[in-house]
This record gives sequence, C-alpha cells and structure tokens, in this order.
Amino acid sequence: MKSYKAIVCAVYLVIGTAAIAVAQDKTDAAEAKKDAVVKEAGKTEEVSSLFGFISLDKIGKKGYGAIDTKTARFRGGWGVFTGMRGALSITDNFMLGMTGYGLVSGTKVRTLTDKRLVINETAHVGYGGLLIAYHFFPKKVVSFSVGSIVGAGGLNVGSPWDRWKKERYHGGNQAFFIAEPELNVYVNIFELCRLGVGGSYRLTRGINKRGVTNGDVQGFSIYGSVQAGVF
Repeated sequence: MKSYKAIVCAVYLVIGTAAIAVAQDKTDAAEAKKDAVVKEAGKTEEVSSLFGFISLDKIGKKGYGAIDTKTARFRGGWGVFTGMRGALSITDNFMLGMTGYGLVSGTKVRTLTDKRLVINETAHVGYGGLLIAYHFFPKKVVSFSVGSIVGAGGLNVGSPWDRWKKERYHGGNQAFFIAEPELNVYVNIFELCRLGVGGSYRLTRGINKRGVTNGDVQGFSIYGSVQAGVF
C-alpha cells in the first residue's frame, strides 16, 4: 500500500512539473510576441523608389582625389593636359565627382602679318565638369571602371606679346560643351593608393574661333592617374 501511494505521488509530481513548464513556455512565447508587436509598431516604413539601390548609409563612405596627365589629340598632333579629379561613393561601385583639365602649353594656331609686326596666335584650352563612373571589383588588386565627364570648357586664342604695342593681343575667348567617355584600369599599390591608366574620347560642340573648330579639339586621349583615398 505504501509503495502504491509513493508511485501515485511521483506521478502527480511529474504531471505538476510538466504543467508548470508548459505554462512557463506559454508565458515566454506571449512575452516574445508582445515584444515583436511593439518593435514592429515602432518601425518606420521603408520608402520605395526607382533608385532604391542608392543607400544613404553608403553615400560618402568611399572617395578619392587624383592627379591626372593626358596625352591628347589636338589640331592633328598631340598635346598634354594636366588636371585633377575627385569623387565620392554613391553605392559600393558607383562614384560621382568633379574634374578639370588644362592644356599645359599653348598650341600655335596661325601667323598674322601686317606692315609692322608678325603675330603668332596660340590656342589655350581648359575644360571640366561632372564625373560619373562605375567601378568593377574595387577591392581587388586590379580593377577597372567605365565612366564619363560631362561639362564645359573654354578656348582662348591670342598672342603672348605684341612687341610694338607693348601689350597682349587677344584673338578672343569661346565657351563650349564637352562630353568625354572613358575606360580605365587600376592597380592598388597600397591600401589607400592606386595607379591608373586609361583611354577616352573627347566630344565637343560650339568651337569655331579664329581657325579652331570642334574637329581640332575633340579626339582620343591616353591618360595616367595617381589616386589616393578609400577605395
């Protein structure tokens, strides 16, 4: 009889322990559900957009500055442009920035002669604008990018010095539109430094000044770049 009572007590004890455990599990589940509801209620609904791939968290996380040198076709020959560019990240691969270049030395355009003097007219060109680029494999040792410069430039035609009038002779200035698609290859030298080489083609509109036309300024370029920043 005593053993029978002991067995019954043990059974009730097991049942009671199980019931308490089940009740505790239900309480924990209810609390978790309540926390989830509160968290969901406090969450701001994400705005959908056509350009949803652009995240505010990624803008400006990466960027660089660079010094560039270009060997470019100019008036049937080759000229040297130097300049700078800088860009910030919009996404992990998409960069947006500014750039500007100038012809290092003037290029002779034509010679004008009158009774007293000979005027050697020289052309000077500068341009710059918005830089748009997409970088492939930016974290790899070797990467490449495609992009374009879209902006404006200025052409100046004149002579360095009029020895008779003791003053400069200015043939005039002219503004023009320029677009320059480009393809570049980069090699990471250090974590914050890379070297690049590339090619581009300048497209211009609006140049027609004292013998200089669009065909004289537009053409292929080969360029080298030293860049520093977070890639």
